[in-house]
Amino acid sequence: MRCVPVLVGFWAFAAMACGKDAAVAGSPFCADGGATFTAIQSAILTPTCATSSCHDAVSSATSGGLNLTASASHAQLVGANATTTFCTSAANSTRVAAGLTAQSCLHLRLTTTTAVERMPRNEGALAADKIDCIRTWIQNGAPNN
Repeated sequence: MRCVPVLVGFWAFAAMACGKDAAVAGSPFCADGGATFTAIQSAILTPTCATSSCHDAVSSATSGGLNLTASASHAQLVGANATTTFCTSAANSTRVAAGLTAQSCLHLRLTTTTAVERMPRNEGALAADKIDCIRTWIQNGAPNN
């Protein structure tokens, strides 16, 4: 019967690790559990999205009109209407709907299993901890912090 306390301890630890904020708290992008837009911009958007072939100031004209450079990204995301047909249904027609992950086109584009619609395009999906950080930021109201 010595196994029971060990198993109980393991399951208690596993349950805590599977909590909503577990991945975010352990993520270098959301250090100390804080999903800030500054962290998302510097660790995810700038190196992954705001590149010369995707969503920088020049390429944005052919990428859904979305400029994800540091000076423009927050205003271009939060409360802005999505322009791609993938995200123009009534349920997710806003690029980022503050507080509403399921209604945010950004979240849909990062989590869809349809490879041709998923962002970043022509690459694998973002790591789960990065997506969790963005999800937490949206759920927290998508502040410009």
